[in-house]
Amino acid sequence: MKRAIIRAVAWATAGFIVLLGLRLGYGYLEHPDGRAAPASSGDDGGGFELEKRNYASAKIARAPRDGAAKAATPGTPGAPVTIDQKYERVADVRARAATFDDDEAAIRRAADGHGGVIQLERKQGLRGHRVLHLAVGVAPERFDAFVEAVRAVGTAAYVTIDKQDRTNDFKELAAKRAVLEASRDALIALKQRSGSIEELVALEDRILDVHQQIQSLGISLGEYDEVNELCTVKLTLTERVDAPVAAGPTIPIWRRLRAAVDWTVPTYLRLVGILLCAALVGVAGVVVVERVAPLQRAIAELRQGMSRADT
Repeated sequence: MKRAIIRAVAWATAGFIVLLGLRLGYGYLEHPDGRAAPASSGDDGGGFELEKRNYASAKIARAPRDGAAKAATPGTPGAPVTIDQKYERVADVRARAATFDDDEAAIRRAADGHGGVIQLERKQGLRGHRVLHLAVGVAPERFDAFVEAVRAVGTAAYVTIDKQDRTNDFKELAAKRAVLEASRDALIALKQRSGSIEELVALEDRILDVHQQIQSLGISLGEYDEVNELCTVKLTLTERVDAPVAAGPTIPIWRRLRAAVDWTVPTYLRLVGILLCAALVGVAGVVVVERVAPLQRAIAELRQGMSRADT
């Protein structure tokens, strides 16, 4: 009996020590001691929006269907058809710079070397936290080379290149201008007719309004001219300086041990209580089964005796 008690106490103590050790290890993982850790100033540099739109054009040769080729050029079936495409191509390049001044100078040299036009420049932040935004327009044939050149500057963080067809937009603008020009010519022809002063003044106002709309469309269509063909490269350079900082204070062992004990004691008592309740339920179940079994046998024997008496 004494040996059984000693064994039970030893098992209970071992269980408590194991639970305490698990809680102590969890404390170290959840709240590690403070130590030097690298931290970086600045972020990865968010992109920016550019109101200025750059468009380019390309000649695309496409082999038409036989019927279309015969209708267009009866003598040369199968001749290629040239499509004049208008498109917008934009690259968004973001990088982190440990040597901000040198990397900025490298980007500007690359822009000058590729004949780029700086269309937007925005610089913000103090030393150690500076961010540079540049929008550069480059000729379509130099677009890929310029993107590769600026990607080599700093540490690349984000790169995306988008190309969208703008042929329909160009055709819509040209059609609107043609309609407005026809309306203007018709209104000018009406000036040759006689009318009251009020009607002539209203006609002049209408002609002036149409002329202003034509000028506005002319500015929009001018962006599609071959002399203005450019592709857009948006550059974001973020200064990034690594410096060691403390991640947190050092927690003394006695504080960790006290927290572990405060959690382990009630938890262990609840577990022991649950185990004792389960054991008591098991013992009660065994006792009930042992008491019920003889009663069931007696009932069975009584039934057998009554059945023999009836026979």
